Amino acid sequence: MLASSILLSGFTVMCLTLVYLNDFREPLLL
Repeated sequence: MLASSILLSGFTVMCLTLVYLNDFREPLLL
């Protein structure tokens, strides 16, 4: 149960980080 929760939170953090980096990088490319 605990490992599943850690995996889920890690996946969520990774997705948020990718979205944040993508939003941050886009103005630089333009």
